[in-house]
Amino acid sequence: MHLEEQGQSWSQLVPAGSGAGARPAALEQAVNEGIRHHGLPTGTRAALNQAFGFRLQGDTKIVRLMPDLQEHKDLLKDLPEELDHRYRSSVKRLLVYLEERGQSWSQLVPAGSSGAGARPAALEQAINEGIRHHGLQTSTRAALNQAFGFRLQGDIHRAPDLQEHKDLRKVLPEELNKVYRSSINRFLAHLEEQGQSWSQLVPAGSGVGAHPAALEQAVNEGIRHHGLQPNTRAAINRAFGFKLQSNAEKRGS
Repeated sequence: MHLEEQGQSWSQLVPAGSGAGARPAALEQAVNEGIRHHGLPTGTRAALNQAFGFRLQGDTKIVRLMPDLQEHKDLLKDLPEELDHRYRSSVKRLLVYLEERGQSWSQLVPAGSSGAGARPAALEQAINEGIRHHGLQTSTRAALNQAFGFRLQGDIHRAPDLQEHKDLRKVLPEELNKVYRSSINRFLAHLEEQGQSWSQLVPAGSGVGAHPAALEQAVNEGIRHHGLQPNTRAAINRAFGFKLQSNAEKRGS
């Protein structure tokens, strides 16, 4: 209805063939202007992303703004000095995003649940939804884990979407136990969240005894910063006969 009031139509804003992962610029602009100036609900962008698999994002100007809430400003001041610029930017964007949705850090992270090793459920859910449907950076989870020592994880129940990943799961050894299967499933979903795939990381023909460097790096970073299960490396080694090592093992060898 809003589009019609503006003399526009869906087909004018969304190129034919726009599928999952698309980010139609004209539609994004119309949605952002509608939210800012015409009273469209703030959830409009998320609704379209969810319904059509788009990756519409909020006004890029918002990314550069500081959060308004004092508690969020204080949180930014208390970030570790050694946290790199990219992670700082991801944390700042998350706080702005929470304010856009009428939420705050203290609502999602109860007092006493913010120590090293914590995994605040409401915060984890907000981040996963933000990454999947609202254009939050995929590094947001890693940024918070690094900054606060959390163990936030991606959506551990999500099955991989890519056909090559579905096929890979089908050829796992029958004797591979359920725990290892679950870790591999989660890893494949994690790769998709990062815009990667197994075939990008594992050269064709990699067999027993192989040590694919890009895969090893992705696994180690996923365990350290993205909440992947510590047994992910062992699961992949067992399933495919690889010789992936942790960073500590590599230093000791």
